[in-house]
Amino acid sequence: ADRDRKIPKDFEAQAELAFQNLIACIHESGFDLQDLVKVTVLLTRAGDIAAYRQIRDRMLGNVAPASTLMIVAGLAAPELLVEVEGVVVQGPIAKLSATPGEVKWLGRPLGADTAEVLAEVRAEVRAAARAEVSCENQ
Repeated sequence: ADRDRKIPKDFEAQAELAFQNLIACIHESGFDLQDLVKVTVLLTRAGDIAAYRQIRDRMLGNVAPASTLMIVAGLAAPELLVEVEGVVVQGPIAKLSATPGEVKWLGRPLGADTAEVLAEVRAEVRAAARAEVSCENQ
């Protein structure tokens, strides 16, 4: 919904507004969009997946968080077609990257054993460091 609690009628407008609200909430909470590590999206119609992906890519740019997409029977209000939730993390744990054939911690290559341990540490720290942010006016 917008600041006046109005819900757009069409999917594209709702999805764009949902991402605008998420991004505003992230910034108002002192985070940057690059701190976004996980997005969960609920859609009420499978036919909206392609439009959702186009809007997500446009709104997030080169930010590529982990993502879960679910098709659900309904949301809190019957006119809602999409819901977007994000998790942000700041600090060194956000810089841990693991790509096939190359694992780095703060830009330094690591061995395979260390990579496995860091993957476990990353999961535990992320679970503990998640920011529960509520933007009621969004």
